[in-house]
Amino acid sequence: MVTGPGSAIAAVANGHRAALAMHLFLQGETIEGKLPVQEKDSLNEMRQEVLAKICKMPRQKVQHLAPAVRVKTMEHFESGYTEKEALAEASRCRGCAAGAVVDTNKCMACLTCLRVCPYGAPVVKAWSEIRPDYCQACGLCAPECPAGAISMVGYDVKEIRNSMVTTVGCVDAKRTDPLIVAFVCTNRLGVHGADLPANYRPFPVHCTSRVDVLDILKAFETGADGVAVVRCGEGSCKYEKIEPRVKARVKRGQELIKALGMEPERIALLSAVTNNGGHPYTAACVEFSEKVKALGLRAK
Repeated sequence: MVTGPGSAIAAVANGHRAALAMHLFLQGETIEGKLPVQEKDSLNEMRQEVLAKICKMPRQKVQHLAPAVRVKTMEHFESGYTEKEALAEASRCRGCAAGAVVDTNKCMACLTCLRVCPYGAPVVKAWSEIRPDYCQACGLCAPECPAGAISMVGYDVKEIRNSMVTTVGCVDAKRTDPLIVAFVCTNRLGVHGADLPANYRPFPVHCTSRVDVLDILKAFETGADGVAVVRCGEGSCKYEKIEPRVKARVKRGQELIKALGMEPERIALLSAVTNNGGHPYTAACVEFSEKVKALGLRAK
């Protein structure tokens, strides 16, 4: 069905629906009722108490040709965004309606999500309910839930662990450099555009708040020599009160691998931003790699 002119993202969504329909048809399955519904319930207006907690990120200004230049040329007067500007503008997205959802069959109303959430999204009675007009989709609550009752609309909370073996691949027993699994905040990775060392296996995350202790342990299970959690610099995360929880998870991971007989220094929390500009976290990743190498390469 042709829907006529629309937004680019709507065209992408239609492409996804068409691809899924073709796949179902080729598999001999019924298409009806299995395609995603694009219409979503509208959200309530964001509450003032939530707005007060949101980091304000100014809109990127599109560069224009000066009027005196425009009258002498047929060139388009808007130059558009550079790659860096486009990534910075995209990072302003709040992930509306992509936040946390509670499985009421698993929830025990333990109040953990209520204590963790920086925005006051959960309401706990017989079970927890996450209010979508409060939730900012930071993902901080899902790894903290002891019952594993919280999922995210925007991503699969178990995706990292499930794809770890494939992404890490076969660990070379003759390697000379350590194999490092890195959970990297894309909010800064994309904007700064630096490359990770070749011995790193990156797992891009929208925020390091998403990283679970189980994700860190899974990396070692697949043969990694070290794990780096690469976050935004101090005070530069677009989400509220993320850093203490991320630090606590890294510390917990260090305690657990120490109990297993490994050096806790094999896990590190690295910063993506420093005061000297450029691509500073690349140097931090190289430095961490050297530290892990000095500890010795693991035999899987």
